[in-house]
Amino acid sequence: MKSDIGGYVMPVCLDSLVIGQNYERSYLAKLWDYESYHAISRGVVTPIDTNLIILFVTKNKQQSLTQYRDYIEGDLLYWEGESKHSSDERIVNAGVSGDRIYLFYRDEHHNPFIYYGEVKLVFYELETAVPSKFIFWLLGIAGSLTQCSCLKESDKYFEGFVSLGIEMLGDIEPGEGGLEYLSGLIASELDKPFVDLQESLSVAVFLVWTGCLHYREGDYWSTVYQKLGLPSGQVKWQNILGECFLKTINKHKLFEFKGKSRYITPILAHGYIPNWYLESYFEDVVSG
Repeated sequence: MKSDIGGYVMPVCLDSLVIGQNYERSYLAKLWDYESYHAISRGVVTPIDTNLIILFVTKNKQQSLTQYRDYIEGDLLYWEGESKHSSDERIVNAGVSGDRIYLFYRDEHHNPFIYYGEVKLVFYELETAVPSKFIFWLLGIAGSLTQCSCLKESDKYFEGFVSLGIEMLGDIEPGEGGLEYLSGLIASELDKPFVDLQESLSVAVFLVWTGCLHYREGDYWSTVYQKLGLPSGQVKWQNILGECFLKTINKHKLFEFKGKSRYITPILAHGYIPNWYLESYFEDVVSG
């Protein structure tokens, strides 16, 4: 149990930990004021009074234990959930509920864990008879969207997500400041004498998330134009950006949606439901 000092329960905190450093469970238990490391001996630890989900993952496990197929490849963790599925739903809903997921990983069961920092769920497949499958992005070691210097680099960045089997662009979050950064990359491309967006995932993600966050009262394009610095009277940009979106969807074999608007319907559908236009969205866009 964690200590209770002056009437306040000391919460588990990871701020003092260093990404890439080795940590034993016994050290972490003492750091977090547990009576024994047995309190954090499970693969998934969810400390009380916190929004933390802590994964302890071992690639090569003891023969006596369940042989889950867990491994890191590049900046992704491939992980099979617990056989009892006790944490599946909480992990899946972490983004909505505000929970944050952190990873301790080791190749061999007799080694200390390496701290990888925060991870983000990018794909899951829930099961009942067998362990569920999850893929996490290792935020602590992965490259950042804001490190991309041009549209081609950001396209490669997003291709990494699509390669995981993601079929809805609304499942790819640009992250904090990402949408504004994307708008800058796209605007720079549009300023060139010859605009050739090809099948740009960056443009497609930008269009989807702009709609998700800013579409309301039937108005989609005004925010797009504003963010990209485009003249409001030039309708041609709707065709250029819209066709880029449709070609991107086709190239990467993502979900296709049809409706009364050639461009706006599939763009908004990929963002699921725009934040500020729930009921009317279905009436005006989808049902038509």
